[in-house]
Amino acid sequence: MEETSIKLTGPSASSMKKKRHFPFLFQLILVIAFLSFVYFSFGQNVLSPQKQSDVPVKLGRLELVSNVQGKDALAQVSRLHGTDIVLKEANILQYAHKDPYHNENAKVTVWIGKAENSSAAADLMQRMTSGIVRGGSGFRNLQRMSVGGEEILKVDGPGGNHYFYIPKNSQEKVIWLIIENSSDSDVLELAVKVF
Repeated sequence: MEETSIKLTGPSASSMKKKRHFPFLFQLILVIAFLSFVYFSFGQNVLSPQKQSDVPVKLGRLELVSNVQGKDALAQVSRLHGTDIVLKEANILQYAHKDPYHNENAKVTVWIGKAENSSAAADLMQRMTSGIVRGGSGFRNLQRMSVGGEEILKVDGPGGNHYFYIPKNSQEKVIWLIIENSSDSDVLELAVKVF
């Protein structure tokens, strides 16, 4: 009887090992990519949220406790003025002590309105000043002062001392500060520097 040899052709053992390693390597790369994404996302959003939309989280010893922005802030600004204020953007920030056992009730509210351009901001500033001078707005004792190189207007009003100005480095903005129960000069100087 004659012996017939059958030779099987197909992938060699070494090529089979390579093919088995490919799915494993692909899965390993996917897992590493996913874990990297989670790590960086967690680090950016949880571990180090230094600013909220470019807003400082601290103002001296005070911490940011509220940040209203976008349509909500624009609506509040319009409601406050009782008229349609034409602004592109607005932020309403509140700083206070988060520690409930802190013995100082200092609070700073910052209203930031960004107009279409510097002339629109100057017009808004003029309308606010004229309204205060006319009377009946709840604000009185309008004074001009200079703080940190900025020309500031100060008025007495409900909830503390009120300061408003157009920053020289961003003339399309109008800033209104309300400082309650604090050493105004220190907080005001810091706020003018920051905003």
